[in-house]
Parts: sequence; C-alpha cells; structure tokens
Amino acid sequence: MKRIHLVVISIALAALLVLAACSSDGGVTESQDTPETPGPYQYGFGGMMGGPGGMMGGWGGYNPQAQSITIDQAAESVRRYLNAYGGDLALAEVMEFDWNFYAEVEEEDTGIHAMELLIDKYTGQVYPETGPNMMWNTKYRMMDQMMGGYYGAGAPTAVMTVTPEQAESLAQQYLDDYLPGVTVADADTFYGYYTLHTLSDGQVEGMLSVNGHTGAVWYHSWHGPFVRMSDGGVTESQDTPVTPGPYPYGSGGMMGGQGGMMGGWGGYNPQAQSITIDQAAESVRRYLNAYGGDLALAEVMEFDWNFYAEVEEEDTGIHAMELLIDKYTGQVYPETGPNMMWNTKYRMMDQMMGGYYGAGAPTAVMTVTPEQAESLAQQYLDDYLPGVTVADADTFYGYYTLHTLSDGQVEGMLSVNGYTGAVWYHSWHGPFVQMKEFE
Repeated sequence: MKRIHLVVISIALAALLVLAACSSDGGVTESQDTPETPGPYQYGFGGMMGGPGGMMGGWGGYNPQAQSITIDQAAESVRRYLNAYGGDLALAEVMEFDWNFYAEVEEEDTGIHAMELLIDKYTGQVYPETGPNMMWNTKYRMMDQMMGGYYGAGAPTAVMTVTPEQAESLAQQYLDDYLPGVTVADADTFYGYYTLHTLSDGQVEGMLSVNGHTGAVWYHSWHGPFVRMSDGGVTESQDTPVTPGPYPYGSGGMMGGQGGMMGGWGGYNPQAQSITIDQAAESVRRYLNAYGGDLALAEVMEFDWNFYAEVEEEDTGIHAMELLIDKYTGQVYPETGPNMMWNTKYRMMDQMMGGYYGAGAPTAVMTVTPEQAESLAQQYLDDYLPGVTVADADTFYGYYTLHTLSDGQVEGMLSVNGYTGAVWYHSWHGPFVQMKEFE
C-alpha cells in the first residue's frame, strides 16, 4: 500500500539545537538558527516515562521497595473505574509490562473496542492511556467530552477508510522499517483507529496503533518490556521479555511522522499552512477563557511538530498547566506527560475521576526543592544527553519544568517530579523554532 504523507505531530528521538537569545518579557520572540540532534532520548532508567517502577517512573525511582499490585488487582481496578464511568462497557484484556499495566475495554453490545487504559503498578490508579486513545478515539476520548469534539462532524464510527487488513499491512510495513523481525497480530477495532499487538518470535513484545482515516502508525513506547497478559481470565506469561528498543521515532514512531498532532507516516495535508505563534497564543487565551479561573498565558514556544504553552496563576505566579496547540488547526490540548500525570491541582483527569494524590490541598512547596530539581535534571542530562544543560526550574503543582540548553540555546525541556525526583524529558515537540514570553 502506498504511504500517505502526513503532516502531523510525532514524538521523535531527535531534539534539535535552537536559539534562545536573551530571555525577554513583553512578547519578544527568540528563534533558533542551527538545529542540533543530541538524541536519541533515553528510556528505561530515566527518559520519558521514567524507569523501573511504574507510571511515575523516572530517574531515581518512585519507591524501589514498593510491591507491585497483581494483574488480577489491576483488572479489579479497571472494573471499578468502568463502574464509575458508566455505560455498557466490559474489560477485554489486561497486559502487564515492566512500567505499568495496560487494559483494553470493549462495548458489550457491539464488541467494538472502546478505550485503552493504564494502571499504575503500585497504586492501582487507572488513567486513560496517552497516545492514540487520547488523540484518535472519536467516541471515548475524554478531552472531547470536556472541551468539544476534535473531529467536529458526524457520529463516531468504527467503519473507517482504512480497513483492518490495510491497518495490518501498514503496521507491518512500519515494523519492517523500524523493528525488523517484529510482526503484528490481528487488528482490534476502536472508534477512529486500530490497535495491534506486536510479536517477536511469536511472543508479544508490545503494541502499536494505526489511524483508521490516515493510516498513521503510532508505536506504544511507554510500557517497557512485556511480562504477561490476562485475556478472558486466562493468563499468558512471557518467558523472556523482548526489548527491541530504543523504540523508533521519526517517520512513524510514537507520535507518528512529520508535522502535526495526529502523527504517523503518510500525509495529512502537505500543503497545509501552520498558524503563527501569535495565533497559537490567541487559541490558548480562548481556551483559558472557557476553562475559567485566574489564569494567564506565560509563554508560547513553537516547535516543528506543535506549539507549547505555559500557563500561570495571576495571583500567585505559580505555573498552573502546560498545553499543546495543533500547528494546523489551533486546537488546544492539555499536554501529555508530567502535566497529565504529576500535576496535583490542574490535571483534568482528577477533575473528572477524583484526585490522584488523595489527601491534602495541592501545594507548590514540595519535598524536592527547585535547586534539587535542577541538580537532578542536570545529572540526568549528563547521563543521557552530555553537553546539554538546564535553565531555572519553573514551579508547577507537583513538579517542575525546565528548559534544556545546548551551547546556551534552548533545545527542549524536561520535568522533575517534586516528590520523587523522577525526570521526564519532553520528547514530543521536535526541533525548537521560536518562543514568546508574556507579562
């Protein structure tokens, strides 16, 4: 099948050198002249989803003495989640990986797969999975239920332009390019996309998804090595976990291929014109007006694959949330990663499903100080991106975010958990282009 060229966001392993001329207020734009590629970004002990120790992961660990819940306990957590969610939904399977549990949920009346969930291995907390489930799901994506639909017209359907057989072919072509020797199992149909297990020597090693309208391929790189799965009550175990990584990014990879948020290789409209950084800022202001509260835009950064915005509380100056803006539609989304998982005050999942931390008012005074966060971040960079340094830490509720610099110029960013010291590199932006700061 011919690849369709897709202009969309992808999570890549390349972050390129950028110019961050002297930081200034009042809307001064800083641009990058000569991109650099310091990657690939590291996963495992460090990296995006952190290392061993479940979803909170990261450099330094979350509690090395903690005992993981069992796969049956993870399944029970999902059932409680579904009871609270409502609707005619049933648990289809649970998979255990080194870093988290993963669950597929289906509609009981249609058999169509509804959603993908992640379960923290140590707390049993259940979250909607990032990636295709968050961005491509046309019926059960939680952001749509809160902020309005992305697709905008027509009832969600599981009958898509790309057939299951074509999805399997596209997925196999992707694997042949990036993980030779790995094969795909049958496609599970979701609303808007397909998810397929990936196999090494006939044994499960992970999974990927294929967009049902564009053919974009998105590898699920946030799980770690496969351990076992439970399907219909029968548990299958992997004797020798396969780690084929580092997981591929670039043309395909986690966020797909080149360009905007919907990701993948193929093409979404190669003639599309990106919005400007000022238009991205205006999109964020409209989002904040709808969101409510005493919040103000602090900065917008343009990257090759998206715009990124930091929002702060006007009365306290504490940073509130991180947002992504689609470069072609202006659609605003809560950023994945630390903003979704570590934010103890503004994380949208908490507002819908109950708080993660469970007790006490959210606070920006954390166990890890800003200075310690900078030290931990620098130690991480010394290990995985030698020569890259960190700027000052911006304080959020539950974590810090810091720009990363190459030769003193912005090249990206990372976050540090304010309680565990976990480090999470933001690998979903692409090369830095320019930024604006706002008073």
